Amino acid sequence: MRDPRDLYRFESTEVLEAVPRTGLTLVHALPGMVDAGNACRIAAGYLRDELRHLRLVSFETDELLDYRGARPQATFDGTSFVEVDVPELTLSLMYDEQDRPFLFLDGPEPDLQWRRLAEALIDLVEFFDIERVVGMQGVPMAVPHTRPIGLFAHANDPSLLGRPGARATPAPGTVPDIGEEGTPELVIPAAFGTLLEHRLGRAGHPAMGYAAQVPHYLARTDFPAGALALLRRVSEAAGLDLPLVHLG
Repeated sequence: MRDPRDLYRFESTEVLEAVPRTGLTLVHALPGMVDAGNACRIAAGYLRDELRHLRLVSFETDELLDYRGARPQATFDGTSFVEVDVPELTLSLMYDEQDRPFLFLDGPEPDLQWRRLAEALIDLVEFFDIERVVGMQGVPMAVPHTRPIGLFAHANDPSLLGRPGARATPAPGTVPDIGEEGTPELVIPAAFGTLLEHRLGRAGHPAMGYAAQVPHYLARTDFPAGALALLRRVSEAAGLDLPLVHLG
């Protein structure tokens, strides 16, 4: 395998000096083949719009994305192509509503070199001394939109989800996370975040995530309620104060 560190570059020494080296959480939003209701994409765009952030790291998307399968969007004004929007995968230093810092990884799910990118991200987790990694995703489910949004919870260490032992009582009006002990083992298509969580666990780094259950008949439309459910749970898991007022 080629050096995973060749997949990314730091933006500047000055920005790196602004990053605290203790107690950081890394939140990732990498919408890909499955992003029901565009929940992950909406949540990521909302955080970028609402919170102060500085780009720390850029990744080599030309090595990670299949442009034949997912064409970049071009803007044509009738005469010329005035813009070609090539997707970016970036790691940013972001500040919550209480000015607490965390790292945010967002961009399209990579099509290629999953193992190499996972190793690159493990290298960055260790470089920034990240305490915990939290991911989000939207999945289609046979559930009605009139019910509170349920979530699947998963982690590479069961203690991150309050196991073993009793789970906390869910807040009123919410649906408890699915994934209790005793759930039958399933074989499902993996997302890149799945591999990342697994590899982080093997390297001794805590990682967890949530998947919002989006009504299947709304899976191909924007469903902000799914993004809101994800951000609420990520806020709790990461100990962050994320803005939720304007989303819903």
